Amino acid sequence: MIHAFTSGHLFGTTYYDGAYNLGAVYQLFPRQPGEWNKRVLYSFQGGSDGQNSISNLVFDAAGNLYGTTSEGGLGSGVIFELTPIANARWSESVPHRFQGPPDAGFAYNGMVADGSGNFYGATVHGGVDGEGTIYQFTPNQKSRDSLLGIQATKRYSALPALRFRHPAKSLTGCSVC
Repeated sequence: MIHAFTSGHLFGTTYYDGAYNLGAVYQLFPRQPGEWNKRVLYSFQGGSDGQNSISNLVFDAAGNLYGTTSEGGLGSGVIFELTPIANARWSESVPHRFQGPPDAGFAYNGMVADGSGNFYGATVHGGVDGEGTIYQFTPNQKSRDSLLGIQATKRYSALPALRFRHPAKSLTGCSVC
């Protein structure tokens, strides 16, 4: 997935690639018309930092970058944060490790922002019945994600997706998108 930033830079994730072939977060920035430079911001190492991300990315108000991995952490993926530091480098941290049922697990599509500082995501496993759930994460509190009590009745797809509808700003989703 690729996310465009206001500076004209593009940010994305890879399922493989990176220094350990476990996925990476990258930045593309324009060089000349039609040409791009690539910078790897972080290479997943496996284990507690997560691995194999195909998530979209979201920025918080402070300029930190967030996404999810489908594996690693405690085995069910993580929410990761990349914080910009000096010399165009980024520092990675893991504010939440998914644990699977009854917590969420395997967040393939990342999160969406609501404009009030909250992020929402969907998982293919986890929740009370193990069939997936919708969760909320508030980055400025660095809090554990909270389940919204919305459980899937059947898992039809490995990639549930959420979007905000405007102007109503209501959260909508589907399991086959």
